[in-house]
Amino acid sequence: MSCKKVLILALDSVNLESLRPHLDSGRMPNLRRLIAGGVSGVLHSTVPAHTAAAWTTLSTGKHPGIHGVMNFRRFDPRAQQTRLNATGDVPHKTVWQLLDEAGLQAGVVGQPQSYPARELKHGFAVTGFETPSTDCEFTWPPALKQEVLQRVPGFCFKSERVRDPGAGKDWAHWPDFSAGMDSLSEENERAHALNLFLATSRPWDVLFLYYQATDPLFHKAWRWCDPQTRDEDRERAARIDGFFARLDEMLGQVAALPQAAGALVVCCSDHGHGPVQELVRVNGVLADLGYLKRGGLMTQARDAWRRATGQRRGKGMGIAVDWSGTRAYMPFEAIAGFVYLNRAGREPHGCVGDGEAAGLVSELAANLSKQTSPHSGRPLFDAVRPVEEVYPQRGAFDFPELFALPARGVNFVRKLSYGPAVEIPEDKYKGTHRPEGFFALHGAGVTAGRSAEASIGDIAPTLLAALGLPVPSDMTGRVLGDFFSGGLSAAASAPSSLLAQGGGDAYSDAEKALVEQRLADLGYVD
Repeated sequence: MSCKKVLILALDSVNLESLRPHLDSGRMPNLRRLIAGGVSGVLHSTVPAHTAAAWTTLSTGKHPGIHGVMNFRRFDPRAQQTRLNATGDVPHKTVWQLLDEAGLQAGVVGQPQSYPARELKHGFAVTGFETPSTDCEFTWPPALKQEVLQRVPGFCFKSERVRDPGAGKDWAHWPDFSAGMDSLSEENERAHALNLFLATSRPWDVLFLYYQATDPLFHKAWRWCDPQTRDEDRERAARIDGFFARLDEMLGQVAALPQAAGALVVCCSDHGHGPVQELVRVNGVLADLGYLKRGGLMTQARDAWRRATGQRRGKGMGIAVDWSGTRAYMPFEAIAGFVYLNRAGREPHGCVGDGEAAGLVSELAANLSKQTSPHSGRPLFDAVRPVEEVYPQRGAFDFPELFALPARGVNFVRKLSYGPAVEIPEDKYKGTHRPEGFFALHGAGVTAGRSAEASIGDIAPTLLAALGLPVPSDMTGRVLGDFFSGGLSAAASAPSSLLAQGGGDAYSDAEKALVEQRLADLGYVD
């Protein structure tokens, strides 16, 4: 069988755990109807379980080892610098481009990691929140920009407001919490106005609509969203209940549009969420184990000055290290810890030769895996895996030698200090990403009332198969044919052709500063 339309409702950071109180109470009848009438369950995220990595996997059907995006930033170990990722860094066609080549009209609204917009002959796009500002070209076709600004009151990207929701504030204080919730609700209304405008004003065969406000809500206020602890503060929980009730109204309104009649509806997230119970400075752990040597007082002072003057992001690692005594380090993180060896011939002051690298990786993995919290006694890491195990197939990107995956309740911090490597956070209400996201498929022959599991890389090949199109053989996800009562017959095609990488940097220095601050406010960079 094949369907004629697909509607994708993308909810950032949502999992079944966070939805359960609202589904069970009847606050989300529209989402509950989608779940009851289709297949739903856990949608496993990427490694790392990060927004940029996961949504890029959804849009390409390929895991991060192939598309190369692990974070909003990418690290160059030779220059010891990070820079922002852009669409030109991904040398693979998106599913939206494949649909476009097949003559279908694809609309992509707000997908993270989609700036600058890629050309679509038949479709349209509005780029994600990593877009610097509305002064940039943020739409395809370019003329759509003026329509958006005229028809969607107050449309903007985050840096054009005073601050991001709750940034720099303490949500334990009711005024800050209330102001943050107001801001998130306004953000949701703006996103919904944009989504409705484009869903009703432009023809489409496949439409991706993004709602992001759930992610900063969970980062700032997970304790009052978590079913285990939300009843500690009924006033805050009630405010959050209203937020989810309104979100459900938005989803129901879009799904009920005449333009969506008969569509396969896919509601999904990029990852899940959970509490932050302990903070782990991975570089501090490496220092305690003798793999990294902290810099002296002058290096520490220089690092503090860079942070105070806003120079810490994108220019050096922002941590104080004595390279002469360092064999391994974590230059940045994205939920997972990315551990690089200080390789001779690659890093400017490298000391680890090729002949000893494999042995050092094995030693590091074994020793890090043994580390436990001095506070709880629990392991700090869920797993410590070499890149060859995480990504058996991978492109020519600067991947770390080791991926350190956090144990439940652990949030990694990059910053190196002379303090303890493991701390209990003072603000015990914040959240962090977990790899278990959520999905629901409904309509167009989907089996009703079934629970199942899938991976975010399965969405693109399933979308193509459901539309009766061939699935490129280099997509790493699988077609979820068993979710459909009549099955899906997916013809394999040749690998989708590679695109030339854009190279260089898509952002000016001023634009980078805007976006880096925004990502910091949202909790994506430290």
